[in-house]
Amino acid sequence: MPLSDHELRAVLTTASPASFSGIVTRFTHHVYRRTLASPAGAEKRGGRYNSPGTPALYSSFRRETALREFTQYYSDADPISLALMGSLAVSLGRVVDLTDAVLISRLGFTRKQLTAISIPGIPQPAARLGDTASSIGIDGLVVWSAVDPDQQNLVIFPQNATGANPVLLVTEMKRRA
Repeated sequence: MPLSDHELRAVLTTASPASFSGIVTRFTHHVYRRTLASPAGAEKRGGRYNSPGTPALYSSFRRETALREFTQYYSDADPISLALMGSLAVSLGRVVDLTDAVLISRLGFTRKQLTAISIPGIPQPAARLGDTASSIGIDGLVVWSAVDPDQQNLVIFPQNATGANPVLLVTEMKRRA
């Protein structure tokens, strides 16, 4: 039985957040290059770990995983516009590791639920979890990649991060995806 919102908040509040400083990668379409380090797109449309209205910035620890996440809904027959790969320097104080099987279980979810294909307009368990994490001030979540089950991604809630410039664009490289 799923946890209530109150219970979900309680478990997330007692999770041991860690700090994270490092470089992560993300891809975007070239037309959105000015917002490479912005959560605006996911805030507008929602994503696996956020509902529309909750700002979230999706990134990966590995470039290959970032590219696979970016192209996951394309077939070989689909034309893909010019893409932009960027490296982001991230400094976050409160990051919760949702790749921890014990924590996932305590939250009442399974890994399969949290890596399921996100279908627009259909509420996703991972989005509920991300929205709750964001609402209690968590800066980011380490999550399993849905396209590469052995890799991890970082979902950032930059509005919660304290300090100057928690997310900085370091480099960008144009690439045909």
